[in-house]
Amino acid sequence: MADVIDLTSNPFVPPKDGRCLINDLPSELLAHIFTLGWTPERDQEPDEDDFEDVDSDDGTYSTISSEGSEPEPTPQEQEEEKERRLPFNVLVSHVCSRWRAVAIENPLLWSHIRFVGTPPYDRATTYLERAKAAPLAITVDRTTMTPT
Repeated sequence: MADVIDLTSNPFVPPKDGRCLINDLPSELLAHIFTLGWTPERDQEPDEDDFEDVDSDDGTYSTISSEGSEPEPTPQEQEEEKERRLPFNVLVSHVCSRWRAVAIENPLLWSHIRFVGTPPYDRATTYLERAKAAPLAITVDRTTMTPT
């Protein structure tokens, strides 16, 4: 006979009423959690421009170019690849409307700006606007890699 396991207090089982418990957190605490999650990622040295996949406030995205001679990915594969490549600050702004509002209003998530390669840096203004009066950490890497 199998043992019956009581999952009522398991934090990994969603409540039966459909309520999302994280939405009970105050916005200030949620913003702090986002800042803590963003800190390790922003301190890494990415190989590409931070703005490649940043969405603008109007809901548009920059394009992703595929390199090499691989077959053209399907729209679903393109969307999955885009989601895998999103920086943490952008990713949390795509979860739901509440998280988006909290993330966009958190200047610390947008205050580290990395310019890599050659202009134009189309999404830099989005980061600058969202950073508001927060101190900025700006990195400019003008070296470009030439194809071999």
